Amino acid sequence: MDFFQAMRKVLNGESITRDSWDDKEAYVELVDGILTLTNETGEHTWVISVIDMEADDWVVMGELSSD
Repeated sequence: MDFFQAMRKVLNGESITRDSWDDKEAYVELVDGILTLTNETGEHTWVISVIDMEADDWVVMGELSSD
């Protein structure tokens, strides 16, 4: 799905990730109204990049393809 579809999922309480991210445990969610990226180093305020906004490989966490 594209970035804007993915953001709708986050606003509905789901966690999202990108299929192309190396860290398959990394995900984005809304925590107390703040977009938060959780990865191997902990929770971080997510700074959205242009690359992330242009990506179309967003998936709901748990729905990754099996590469």
